[in-house]
Amino acid sequence: MSDGKIRDCGSRTAAAAASPLLRIRGMRKQFRLEAGLFGSDKKQVYAVNGVSLTVAKGETYGLVGESGSGKSTLAKCLVNVYPYDEGEVLFYDSGTPYSLDVKSRKKYPALTHKIKYIFQDPAASLDPRMTVEEILTIGVRYAKLMSRSEARQKALFLTDAVGLTRDSLDRRPADFSGGQRQRISLARALMSSPDLLICDEVVSALDVSVQGQILNLLTDLKKEFGFSMLFIAHDLGVVSYISDRIGVMYGGRLTEEAEARELFSSPMHPYTRLLLASVPRADGRFLQVSAAGEPFDAVNPPPGCPFAPRCPFVNDDCRKKEWLSGCRNATAESRYCLCLKCGQLSR
Repeated sequence: MSDGKIRDCGSRTAAAAASPLLRIRGMRKQFRLEAGLFGSDKKQVYAVNGVSLTVAKGETYGLVGESGSGKSTLAKCLVNVYPYDEGEVLFYDSGTPYSLDVKSRKKYPALTHKIKYIFQDPAASLDPRMTVEEILTIGVRYAKLMSRSEARQKALFLTDAVGLTRDSLDRRPADFSGGQRQRISLARALMSSPDLLICDEVVSALDVSVQGQILNLLTDLKKEFGFSMLFIAHDLGVVSYISDRIGVMYGGRLTEEAEARELFSSPMHPYTRLLLASVPRADGRFLQVSAAGEPFDAVNPPPGCPFAPRCPFVNDDCRKKEWLSGCRNATAESRYCLCLKCGQLSR
């Protein structure tokens, strides 16, 4: 499943290469199947398996995939919720690259304030005992980035920016709806003026109308404050609406990456085509794609391509352990596709 080598299979776009903000190379993260003191280390699964990608300054990079594809695990590795096992993660601050491993984070604590994470469930991530003002200001005050008065002024400014009234600062999370709580989470993330915002399924638990409001708010705030975004979701339609580039994950691997419009107009990987087939279109047209079999089993992965058991275009080469080396030759210059039939599938 892993050959121990780091391959650069990230962005091929000039913008990301010229002005990177975040660069991931060959990230791998394993989890033990047997927990506890006497659990065996021999039984492990790859949640993230050799993923490489680049997020450029001012860019919104969308990461999409079904549940269990590894997209949220990758994001949590970036903020050290889970330390990654292999690979390299670099964050560029004023053009200087800094590693995001555990040792570097301790050496450069300011990196913590450059990357902020917004969780899927705002009710679980907001302390119900605190007022909104305390939620917004406690982090920057504890880190001594601002005085109490400066933090309050910043909180008032951001409360207006995310579309809440100023008297919201004196209320608690239970007084707000799900969409309003997500606005509070967004304001909290912006308190330290981060360069990168990681949005992990931030609209998945919201009503469709509220989803649109939050997506438009994120777009407006990005224009105003100039941050970059790693936007994670399982809905390709939502991701394509807000993203400049999109990466598709399946079975812990990055299977395809392209500009958002290009990915929608000419998907190369069979799994991307399967995701697009589930997205309603204004013209009423749908991709005719079917996939038999069960979803990817991380405990008992196939020897070849992880999508091979479900792929309608599979052949014997796709099931071989050597399939990965053949995919490198199938990768186009302007995009990335982890498939032996890259570019050969008709629209």
